[in-house]
Amino acid sequence: MADNSLHAYRRDLEDAEDFLSKKGVSLSKAAADDFRAYLQSQSRKGQSTRTIARRVAAIRVFLRYQAGEGRDTAPILQQLERPKPERSLPKVLSRAHVNQLIAAPNPKSSLFARDVATRAIKRGFDKKTALPLRSFFYLPFEHSESLADQVRASKLFKSTKDQELVRWAKLHHDIIRRFGRFPHRNEILGRPSTPEEVAFLEAGGFGG
Repeated sequence: MADNSLHAYRRDLEDAEDFLSKKGVSLSKAAADDFRAYLQSQSRKGQSTRTIARRVAAIRVFLRYQAGEGRDTAPILQQLERPKPERSLPKVLSRAHVNQLIAAPNPKSSLFARDVATRAIKRGFDKKTALPLRSFFYLPFEHSESLADQVRASKLFKSTKDQELVRWAKLHHDIIRRFGRFPHRNEILGRPSTPEEVAFLEAGGFGG
């Protein structure tokens, strides 16, 4: 393994250990749920798919090392699937590819991420992707200020059967149902907040 990869894996494991230690769990004794909670926290922090995939790989390397030391890590490894490598772009576009590009969502639209996710889900890409990376297909709906999108986000996350993801989806849904928007975005978007929204935020309501 190249030195750069070793350094990257070391940083990833140190980051995971820092997260787990705050939960009272050591890296060497963490269970599958502990690792999933860590990886989900990475998604919420906005880490890139590439970074999360590398951190999954680092954890798997560590678990294989533990297996060599006598710990039964097979059940954990089975629940942390190796991220599938991204396919390279074709050098020559076919007519079908061109038609797909013409019909593709507009990158300048504020709904671009949601529209891309809609197309990907329609083609079943989410079902072919293991958690926690699968959540990236659903987050555009969870982050939308449309109640219809929030309803869909709730259904999508419920399909994962991951209660932590379901909890976050419900939290977002309830805020949009109550306010019709995310109050914590008002300041950065230049929107005046209502007294109810101000009270919600000052009371410790979800702040992003």
